[in-house]
Amino acid sequence: MPSGNDNLFSIFRVTNKLTSLGHEVPRSLKNVMNDTLVELNKEINQYTQVNGHVRGQHKGLSEQIKELQTEITTMRAQVQEANNLKAATQATAFQTMADLRRQAEQVEGEYLALQRQLERCQAELDSAHDAADNAQTARAVAEAQLEALKMGMTETAVAANSVIGERTVTSLTAATAGLGQDGSHSASGPGVSTPPSTGFPAAGEATDQGPANAKKRKLTHDEDGLSTETRKFGAAETFFQQTLNAVMHSSPPPAEVKQNETLPGEPSILTVSDTEMEEFRLFDEEDEL
Repeated sequence: MPSGNDNLFSIFRVTNKLTSLGHEVPRSLKNVMNDTLVELNKEINQYTQVNGHVRGQHKGLSEQIKELQTEITTMRAQVQEANNLKAATQATAFQTMADLRRQAEQVEGEYLALQRQLERCQAELDSAHDAADNAQTARAVAEAQLEALKMGMTETAVAANSVIGERTVTSLTAATAGLGQDGSHSASGPGVSTPPSTGFPAAGEATDQGPANAKKRKLTHDEDGLSTETRKFGAAETFFQQTLNAVMHSSPPPAEVKQNETLPGEPSILTVSDTEMEEFRLFDEEDEL
């Protein structure tokens, strides 16, 4: 159906043709033209309204489009930032994984080294336990040997003391038989005999040392039958007296212990020092005189 605009153009062409031919335009045609103009004005008004509505929509759409474009730009920036962050995160993750892998390898190596060290320590500990057990066994054996050695030394000392006592009594009896003074020198204890006195002051006994007794300290050989140097034998007499007292109070030796017996590697109990030998020698020389 032709629009009002097309009809209007057709009426104008017909009217212009009639006017140019000198004819009067019929009234009916003018009425049609007027009606067409009215319709055309209505259509123009409708188009104007539609056009305004469309313009408003267009404006709203343009604003929406601008907002959308802004959002798109923002989203593109966010996407780019996310991509950059993703790339950085991936690089960091790869670096972290590489570091963790190296640390894991290092820790594994240290673990193996510690395990080997632990095995060595365990072996050393086992060796130490074995050594401790051996040392404990050796100590027990040494203690048993020491106890046996102590028992042997005790028995040997008893036997040696008995021998020394017998020899000392014999020597003292023979040495003091001719000293020329009567007296007694007793020792306490059951079954102890009283040897003859030597004439010398006993151990711990006071002697006269004052000026009034100077002559007594310097007796001649003719006055008492002894040498004038008898005071030199005070130490020898003390030694003999102490030895005699110890022998008189000692117990007899066991029957199974041999006399003069010593343990291997031990010094003999019968050993006499050089000082004692010198005192014996001086005593013998004075006795001969």
